[in-house]
Amino acid sequence: MKILFFAPHSAIWEHAFPEAIIADMLKTYGNKITYITCGETFKKFCIPMSAFGLSITADSRDKLALCTQCRINKNLIRKKFSLDGYDLQDVLSDNDNLETIRLISHINKSNFIDFQVNGIEIGRIALYEFLLNAKKNSFEFSDNEWHEYSIALENCIKSLFACQKIITQEQPDRVIIYNTLYSVNHVCKQVAEKEGIPVYFIHAGENLSNRLSTMIVAKDTTFKYRKELITHWPDYRDKISLLDKYSDVTDHFLEIMGGKHFLAYSSAKEHDSLGVRAQYNIPKDAKILTATMSSNDERFAAESIRVVPVYNNLIFPLQVNWIQCLIDYVKKKENLFLIIRVHPREFPNKRDRVKSEHAVLLEKVFQKLPRNVIVNWPTDELSLYDLAQDTAVFLNAWSSVGEEMSLLGIPVVIYSDKLILYPSDLNYLAEDKQDYFEKIEQALKDGWDFEKTRSAYRWYILRFHRGVINFKASYDPTKRPKVIQFVNKIFNKFFPIYPNYIVRKYDVLVKINYYKQEDIESINKMLLNQNTTLLDTNQQNIANQLSIEEETMILKHEVTRLQI
Repeated sequence: MKILFFAPHSAIWEHAFPEAIIADMLKTYGNKITYITCGETFKKFCIPMSAFGLSITADSRDKLALCTQCRINKNLIRKKFSLDGYDLQDVLSDNDNLETIRLISHINKSNFIDFQVNGIEIGRIALYEFLLNAKKNSFEFSDNEWHEYSIALENCIKSLFACQKIITQEQPDRVIIYNTLYSVNHVCKQVAEKEGIPVYFIHAGENLSNRLSTMIVAKDTTFKYRKELITHWPDYRDKISLLDKYSDVTDHFLEIMGGKHFLAYSSAKEHDSLGVRAQYNIPKDAKILTATMSSNDERFAAESIRVVPVYNNLIFPLQVNWIQCLIDYVKKKENLFLIIRVHPREFPNKRDRVKSEHAVLLEKVFQKLPRNVIVNWPTDELSLYDLAQDTAVFLNAWSSVGEEMSLLGIPVVIYSDKLILYPSDLNYLAEDKQDYFEKIEQALKDGWDFEKTRSAYRWYILRFHRGVINFKASYDPTKRPKVIQFVNKIFNKFFPIYPNYIVRKYDVLVKINYYKQEDIESINKMLLNQNTTLLDTNQQNIANQLSIEEETMILKHEVTRLQI
């Protein structure tokens, strides 16, 4: 096969390096690899700049320094992995740049959403990171926001022109991209698919305790991948094996509870806290319902670029409608107390300083509440797992909380199976508004259920273990040999223009330790057969079956480790 790797973000080593390993190993199966990089095509602003904390208004020297780091990483990868290819900048002509300027001059705040080039919805695709960074729920842009969006639009047009030439020239059989949701990557995906070429994405695994030790490789996008996992769930729901990594699942949750991981928005669990009842003055005999809201702008961004559908005829059209109905329901019931947990991402947090448009709306809506309803704001610094200790039932929109709380055996009620990215049978699913409140009553009656814990662990094993590839050695940048890290620190001091060059060199020199041959073989087979996921390729026969009793003993041990 001729496989094209679209890899314009080399500055993010933790992504670029595992991607290069996969490219390198696919060569051993006789595949011809073409490795496409940036070459400062997106030097005004790009994904790595955002990842390294630069804003669109950052000093041009800081941006240039990151471009230099990107180039150094790219050259190191090309040389050490012997990857043939070239930069996007190499194929963009003066005419392409002039046409880009001409097209942008005709785009304004009233027509951008319908802007297409050669049938590809560039206007929409360019929205993705911009909407996420600005945490917007609308297409109403300030002048500063429009400037930021215009740069994303320019990047996407350049990506389009370059990718059209590259796809025509290389005629690849497959295209592989690290995260197809990034706007310039999404453009490449659209160009390839328009030519009938299957596109696969690579992404770090979802287990936060060993995120860089596993890799997802699948068709389309991460959203499509999670929906595909759900279709496989019935095949694995009742399968248990000695090979299953129950402890890995627990390690993931311990990482979340620690509250330090950059992908964990919740505060750290406080083992010595007075408790939720004391903090919110909740009566001892009141049963607590916790409604976990989701980050609205993330779904809005995904809907805007058409990678998830806009669902109509939902029981609750908007999260605000849902919460208002819950408030009306609870205020008549003195035996219940409702905690509304707004998603921490909606407010300034350790990853950004932006308050979402949705958060501004919520602050207005939640000003006057019944005495048995309270809002858990991020400033309360309460962990989700502090709430879990006292909550009788969780009420979920589409947050991952629905699967997390099921792992703890706590009943969860949801109002749609379309919005969530996990199996609905882990929760109580309502059919209509009346049924929704009946499901709440049923969940209160049923209470904690160890079988929910069992099912959730099996689901997480499917997510974290069965559908991913594993690197032999845990690729964790913090676990490189101390002598390498020390030399790297000294090198950085004297040669700041080449940051972390020593550890990069170390990684590529010991690359042979980072992969499993059988995993690369599975990827190659998946690409050949045009399978959607590795689960389609590896129809796993679960050997070494555990008995229910043996699994129960393992699960009891793992739950004890969580100390909830």
